[in-house]
Amino acid sequence: MEPKSEELEAGEHQLVSHPRAKSKVWKYFGFDMEEDEVGKRAHCRLCLAQIGYSGNTTNLYAHLQRHHPDAFLEFEKSSGDSPQQLQQLQNPLAPPQGCARQNQNPLAPPQTCTRQNSQENRRQAEVSSAVLGFLCEGLHPVSTADEPFFQAMLRTLDPRCAPPTAADLLSQALPQRHQQVRAGVSAELSGLSCCGVSADLWRSETHGHSYVTLYAHGLLAQTPPLPSGPLRLLSRCLKTFEVPADSPAEGITRALYEVFMEWGVAQRVRGATTSGSPDVLKACAQLDLPVLMPCFAERLNRGVHAASLVPGVQALLARCRRLVDYFQQSVVAAYMLQERLKQQGRSAGALVGERPGCWTATLTMLQRLRENQPAVTSVLLEDANNQALLLAAGEWALLDGLLQLLRALRSAADMFCGSACPSISMLKPVLHMLLSTALRRRDGDPAELLDARRAVAGALEEAYQRPAQLDMFLKVASFLDPRYKRLPFLTAAERAQVEARVLEEAAALYQRHTPSAQQPAAADDEPPNKKQALGASSSAPPTTGDAANPLAVIFCQSGAAETQEEFQAQAEEELSNFKAQKVLGLNEDPLRWWSDRALLFPMLPRVLQKYWCVPATSAPAHRLFGPAGNVLWGKRNRLDPEHVDQQVFLYENTRTYYEPEPSCTDKDTTGLA
Repeated sequence: MEPKSEELEAGEHQLVSHPRAKSKVWKYFGFDMEEDEVGKRAHCRLCLAQIGYSGNTTNLYAHLQRHHPDAFLEFEKSSGDSPQQLQQLQNPLAPPQGCARQNQNPLAPPQTCTRQNSQENRRQAEVSSAVLGFLCEGLHPVSTADEPFFQAMLRTLDPRCAPPTAADLLSQALPQRHQQVRAGVSAELSGLSCCGVSADLWRSETHGHSYVTLYAHGLLAQTPPLPSGPLRLLSRCLKTFEVPADSPAEGITRALYEVFMEWGVAQRVRGATTSGSPDVLKACAQLDLPVLMPCFAERLNRGVHAASLVPGVQALLARCRRLVDYFQQSVVAAYMLQERLKQQGRSAGALVGERPGCWTATLTMLQRLRENQPAVTSVLLEDANNQALLLAAGEWALLDGLLQLLRALRSAADMFCGSACPSISMLKPVLHMLLSTALRRRDGDPAELLDARRAVAGALEEAYQRPAQLDMFLKVASFLDPRYKRLPFLTAAERAQVEARVLEEAAALYQRHTPSAQQPAAADDEPPNKKQALGASSSAPPTTGDAANPLAVIFCQSGAAETQEEFQAQAEEELSNFKAQKVLGLNEDPLRWWSDRALLFPMLPRVLQKYWCVPATSAPAHRLFGPAGNVLWGKRNRLDPEHVDQQVFLYENTRTYYEPEPSCTDKDTTGLA
């Protein structure tokens, strides 16, 4: 609002500038020479408002800034003077404004101004840090900091601090925060003896670019042990890089190699979990990674998609979609459905549609339709024009079979979403559960349902059972889990093969980490003449300690074969001890179990680190099976390509891998509770 003032009509009076004016602000103000008290009130030449004048131009400057921003910008460009500079020119003896505002007491010590400036700088840094945290942890574009309403909000919260601009954040705050978090991640990765990686492929539709976010996973042996135990599951984001449009597989291969070398994990990567992209899979294969793990969520999606293409299932789903669309688009039909539900005393939820490519949404659509079947049938029977939408008895039977199948798949997905333990160990038991129950052929099932079960089972078997090396890898991972170590879903011969593999690796670790076994290995790195001297000295009879005993000729000779047998015996004893332990409950924490028995098993935890570092999914399971993935996709989709890597890096590494995203409200469309 304009300040209360008496305005002068244009042309009535002539405004005269200050006779000794030095500031250029008098271009926009003047005095009315016909007033009684000339010099007490200045008049604005733009709006003719009266402004009190007491010898300085502070009020004039404030009026121009508040009511005439265009003229104010023009004045700033022409003069370059700030309000503090203008006030200092008018009154040279006045202290700087920042100090005058705080140093009201004339007896205050001279250090007050310096201390206050330090507090203001600290407060300014805190505001910048909070804004950066808001942008990174919320995955907002950095340009949000320049939005007028955002800056106005910050000024309202703290008028004393100047809101940081996007340029300020990009030049200092963001790189500094990135370097700090990166140093912490590097320190954690240095403690991993081996690690696995996962590649999450996603696309930004806003900018038309595809990206791969690369994660590193492993079991970190903490020294000294924390209260939670010496073993801790570690998952960290390494980099987000763009997939080139030309030769994407070669570009991904080159980017993966550079990331491995940059973080120093090239020799420690034991496997990679991919999202099913042929380019990502080809890139990992070119790097000769020992294990290529398909993403469990992607294989389930592929299997359900293949089942939905079965002709009978496809026709049923199309009819269900038309039926749901009718009740969603017709106001009369929706009202009649609600009335029927009230009459029948049902509290079933409203019908919901499905989202393309999301089988959990298909499950919700079918489930709601089945719950509302009596009311839906009653409404359609009274509508002669739409009775063709009614489902036949055979179609309802097929719908029940699909519901049973999808519910079993959802239960399996929930097991991965609700567990913060390594998911690789439960993959084989879950596969066996699905193949032996929900995906098993049953007498009396419709032919379409049998084909649907076969499609899902084929997708899972092709990914996890036919590759013999991967199949053995999953069996060993399950055996090392104290919850599943009995492997009841395997034959005796298969269990013997798994135990033999674990025994072989444990014996190799004993040989590698035993001090007496490391001396020959160290001698291999010496020059030939030195190795001969070492060999001569080792073959000579010792003269001190036990070697002085005459019986040393018999009992102190240890050949390589005997040493190998000793390592094998130690490994067998440790494995036998592990098998003799009580089976852990299915809802217990296997990492805690291993942590509590670290002294009892010296080598098996090292084997554990090799197998449990590879995750079962290419991204956190709650993102792949629930609405959190859509929330995160929407946030990443709006990021600027220049800042995607830094912002995603900070977002992922300032939270735990299994920490869910903010709650969503689209549960009805996803089917997940």
